[in-house]
Amino acid sequence: PPNVSKWFALNPFHQLAMFFRAALSGEGFPSAQALAGLVAFSLFMLLIGVKVFFKTYRRTPELL
Repeated sequence: PPNVSKWFALNPFHQLAMFFRAALSGEGFPSAQALAGLVAFSLFMLLIGVKVFFKTYRRTPELL
C-alpha cells in the first residue's frame, strides 16, 4: 500500500529485495543511493557478526 511504502523503505532488506527483483526481471539497475545503503548495511552486519563470533567462539563447543 502507498501509505506504508515509506516504512518499508526503512527496512534494509527492502533494498536487497529490490536488487534481487531487478536482477530477475531485468527492470534496470536500482539507484546508486540504494546500492550504497545496501553496502553500508552489509558491512555493518559483517562487523556485528565478527564481533559476536570472536566474543563467543571459545564457548561454541559447549553450546553445541
